[in-house]
Amino acid sequence: VQAVEAVDQPGATFAIPTTSTYGGVTVLTLPAFNGQSDEAVDRYRRSGLDALQAAAADTTCGWIVDLRTNGGGNAWAMLAVVAPLLDDGRVVGLRSKDETQWAEIADGGVVSTPGGPGTGTSGGFTLDGPVAILTSTMTASAAEIVALAFVGQDDPVRVGSPTAGFTTGNEIRELSDGSWIVLTTTYDVDRSGRVYDGPIAPDVLAPPSSVPSDLDHARSELAARCG
Repeated sequence: VQAVEAVDQPGATFAIPTTSTYGGVTVLTLPAFNGQSDEAVDRYRRSGLDALQAAAADTTCGWIVDLRTNGGGNAWAMLAVVAPLLDDGRVVGLRSKDETQWAEIADGGVVSTPGGPGTGTSGGFTLDGPVAILTSTMTASAAEIVALAFVGQDDPVRVGSPTAGFTTGNEIRELSDGSWIVLTTTYDVDRSGRVYDGPIAPDVLAPPSSVPSDLDHARSELAARCG
């Protein structure tokens, strides 16, 4: 993942969400993104939302959210891109010792997230059709939060390999002797309240070297659901 400082520079170059449509199926490729500045976050999520809207008319057999090479970063910018594919309500949370903070979706927008002010989006459009979430062992951290946001929704299916298993939130604290300690302070939870502490298993196991490919498996799963 690119350093935050580099991504947040005005006019910085970084990977943005893209779509491609074939046979009525649109693949949304959601790359890693570590930006925090308003400009970088807005460019990332606007690129994704514009691409989804442009693909909607030709998407007659569902959506694939490709997280295979997404190693994490800013989960809330990523969640804003996939929000039109999510049902309204609480979709994913971070559970600490004392409470669970939730990300909530309404009308294709993000009402609130554990990331605080500035992570919401206005919404205004939603997308129908079955969804496949494509993961690999490189799918990590923030990307796993995106994958978990679809757990418990009626139509999605997870395809590929188990994720990296970085489903916790950590804080780094400096000790009196100058050393540092990393403390796990939160765990990811899906909308049902299930806590995750390790890799997220796919519903359909399809490693990258599989024949048919993991992407072909995802297309087949959608074809079986869109009749």
